[in-house]
Amino acid sequence: MRKIVVLFTRNPFLPRLATAALLTWCVSCGGSAAEVRLSGTPDHVVLQTYDATIPEILSALRLTFNLDVKLNGATARRFTGAYIGSMRQALSRLLTHQRLRPPL
Repeated sequence: MRKIVVLFTRNPFLPRLATAALLTWCVSCGGSAAEVRLSGTPDHVVLQTYDATIPEILSALRLTFNLDVKLNGATARRFTGAYIGSMRQALSRLLTHQRLRPPL
C-alpha cells in the first residue's frame, strides 16, 4: 500500500497582511484617546484637556466635584489646553478658547 503525502506550502503573504492590519489598527486606536485631568477645588481648578469633547469634560467635572451640569446643544469640537481659575473662570476660558498655556 502506497501513502500519498501532500505538502502544503504556506503563503507568507497572509500572515504579513494580518500583522500589518493589526499594527495599523493598534496605532490608529492608540492616538485618538481623549484625556481630561482635573485638580484643585471648585474655587481654584486646574483643568487640562487633550482632544476632549464638552461631554467628556463635563463628565470629569461631575465625577470630580459632584457637579450637576446640564448641556443644551452639542458641538463636535475638541479641546486641548490648560484652563486655570475658579470653576466659572475655567469653564468660561474653555468656551471662549482662552488657553493659559500650551497643551499638555
